[in-house]
Amino acid sequence: MIPSSPLALRSEDLMPLWDACQGRVTETGGMIAGRVRLRALTMGQRDAISRLLGHHVGPSATIDLEELDTELRDGAVGGGLAEVLETVYGAVAVPVSEELPATVPTAPVAAPGE
Repeated sequence: MIPSSPLALRSEDLMPLWDACQGRVTETGGMIAGRVRLRALTMGQRDAISRLLGHHVGPSATIDLEELDTELRDGAVGGGLAEVLETVYGAVAVPVSEELPATVPTAPVAAPGE
């Protein structure tokens, strides 16, 4: 069962998953792609992540972000990974070099008769 409340999503036991996902999404410039590897998970973390994913997770796990995104959208959360990360962290950081410019440069417009 996927926790649907923001407080449940911010559970300390889910933070290793969200931290890894946040790092990967930041690295990819905001794209939900690739996999994250979780290691040395405690029993509480394994239990929380297992409930979230709907299958058993051992002390180590590799999570496909696209599959996680689909699971979150289809489950009780009703939003994808980007929405969950925004709920947990406030916003998904994108490296400065990947951000779009604040304004789009435009060519000067000539007045009639010029």
